[in-house]
Amino acid sequence: MCLLRRLHLFNVVNVSIPDYGLNGTGTGEIKWHHENGIQFHIEDISGSTIGFRKPADTTNKVGSVQDTSSEPALEAHIEDTEDIIRVYGLISIEPKPESIWESETPDSSPKMIFEGSALLAKVNIKQNSEISFTHETKGETRLLISDFSLHLWPDSEEIKWHLGTNLNETMRRFCPLSIDPFLTLYSTNNNIHKIDREASWLVFDSTMMPKIINIWYTPDECMDVLSLLSFLIGKRLKFLWMDQSLDDSQIIRTYYGAQNIDDNQKGYLGYQPIPFKTLEYRQQVTGSLPALYKKYRSLRKFIFLDWIVGPLWYARKAYLNDNLSFACLSLERFAAAHKNFIKNNPGQQTPKKKFLTRQQLENLKQVFQSAIETKKLILDENKIKIIEDKIGSFNQKTNPDMLIAALEFDGLTVSDQELEVIKKRNDCLHGRQTLQGSDYQDEINRFDTLRTLIHKAVLARLEYRGPYIDYAARPSSGEFPINNLGDELNNDI
Repeated sequence: MCLLRRLHLFNVVNVSIPDYGLNGTGTGEIKWHHENGIQFHIEDISGSTIGFRKPADTTNKVGSVQDTSSEPALEAHIEDTEDIIRVYGLISIEPKPESIWESETPDSSPKMIFEGSALLAKVNIKQNSEISFTHETKGETRLLISDFSLHLWPDSEEIKWHLGTNLNETMRRFCPLSIDPFLTLYSTNNNIHKIDREASWLVFDSTMMPKIINIWYTPDECMDVLSLLSFLIGKRLKFLWMDQSLDDSQIIRTYYGAQNIDDNQKGYLGYQPIPFKTLEYRQQVTGSLPALYKKYRSLRKFIFLDWIVGPLWYARKAYLNDNLSFACLSLERFAAAHKNFIKNNPGQQTPKKKFLTRQQLENLKQVFQSAIETKKLILDENKIKIIEDKIGSFNQKTNPDMLIAALEFDGLTVSDQELEVIKKRNDCLHGRQTLQGSDYQDEINRFDTLRTLIHKAVLARLEYRGPYIDYAARPSSGEFPINNLGDELNNDI
């Protein structure tokens, strides 16, 4: 951890923080860490900022939302170089005066100290720097993904590179995801990065970046990769930084600071839908990634995985009596996404099975109206209106019916056990407890049954037909069983 901080620490001079009256007279350090983000400690020994008060921002009121500026909030030179580091989007900053007599090196002048954190930092890095890692990938633009790695990379090549005067050799491992758009995953060497968690590179075509520079931009194609991998791993993944080739000797690195990365890099275990790490299946699972990404891209307008399965990720840290509610919310979102898909693709809608024919429905309305007119039924207007609405809704699907229709659209069959859990949806979403007394194991079973059903439905929608982890099964010992999703579907692609 400490070594990582040293690797991504920049000693800086000539620091400017215009909003706080610091104009080129600061010195200190700016550092990035994969869990703590971007932090800075700047001292102004000139005394020029003593007594400075930042003008009040009358537009930044409580509850307001503002666009993040494209102008740097802090700018500095890296010590002993001509390179500039720029910091954007201050999350926090604490200017504080400190008497130099309180420091370790007494002096007669007061100084001002600025400490804080930020959303983003851009810096030029030499290609032969120990933190460039350019040898690990091919391509001009790339993103570093936290907490994701393949245990079996389908392709590899031997490479040699120089670091200083040393000649190094290794195997570069990668997994092509897409030709158009061009996207490839590459392995990282954690020993070199000194990152105490898994990570992978995503290399993409530089033409995906806009011609007009936008420091906050990440291509949609890359965000969709992150979304898909997050679903497959079972937790929300993050981009740690972006590298763009400037020329043959330099790259521009954009460090991302507001990561909020899960503090437990092993935390996704038990939440991934498919067996990435199981020796028997990992080749099959890895081989399915290009097809999964292609299908997800085609459905992305209607299905956003982060939104659908996000509640399941939050459930991992929630109290047990909240877990089923999170799973029910995920189920509702899947059904809403399915409804949107059908609305925009009416040709794929299955024929509706109506409870009554149109003629039967009209006959029933006439009988009711006749009973009212002949005064065989004495009802006030409110009750008449309610009954008329009920008759009119006879051919409308109930909420459980709509949920089941969405789940079974791609060939799944909802079992009786799964149906019983789905019926708990009303209790969860209307504030009624499903965990009664010491019924802990039953509540765990209900959550595991529903999240597995959601996993299967999403995977089936992505046309995945390979192995999945069945959390609904309750083995007396050992790991959860792995089943083949293709064997459970009633249709073929």
